[in-house]
Amino acid sequence: MRSLSRAGLGLVLAGVCFSLVYAGGLPKKPSQPQEKKQAEQVIEEVDVIEVRETTIIIEEATTWIGTESVWSFRNKMPRTKIYSRFEPSEDKYYLIGISKIDLKGSNPYKRRDRRNVQYLEYDAQIAAKYLDNSLTLRGGIINSGAGLGVDYMLPDGRTSITVEGHSAVYSSPFFLRTNLSYKLCEDSDCYLIAGVEDMLDKPSIIAGVKIEFGLAR
Repeated sequence: MRSLSRAGLGLVLAGVCFSLVYAGGLPKKPSQPQEKKQAEQVIEEVDVIEVRETTIIIEEATTWIGTESVWSFRNKMPRTKIYSRFEPSEDKYYLIGISKIDLKGSNPYKRRDRRNVQYLEYDAQIAAKYLDNSLTLRGGIINSGAGLGVDYMLPDGRTSITVEGHSAVYSSPFFLRTNLSYKLCEDSDCYLIAGVEDMLDKPSIIAGVKIEFGLAR
């Protein structure tokens, strides 16, 4: 009798084990293809997040195309600049530009005075904004010379003060300029400019206009 009961108990235990294994009662070790699939899904999610972050940065960036033309009353010559300003964020921007200065000289190659030359100047600047973006500090290449500039926006939000200086081949020893810029309308990007340039050599009153166009927001 004891042998029969032991045999019966063994059969019951074997049946329980069989049911647990084949009925899914015991945990199964995940197969390698499943692990690989999960890893690929995680990589895809990370790629999607990176793409979204890059898209957000591009959407927040703003590119401006501008032109500025001022007239020097003393030297009786214009300076016209075309530039592009890229703003990856609200508190900094990068600017590149080119200026044409017409010094109205005749036969410049036989004269020592380099003011009688017509030529191009270049800009490549980096700028950072402070004090709730009312103060801008910038530096780099200004009118083909190493220089620095400061722009301050007055509380009215339409008038700004600019002071900038740079080395120059036609001005000794340093080209210094200060001017006011006034925005004509709140919903437009057209400005009137008035100031004084070449303050350390032969000061001249300047006046002109500046217009900007936003390409992306």
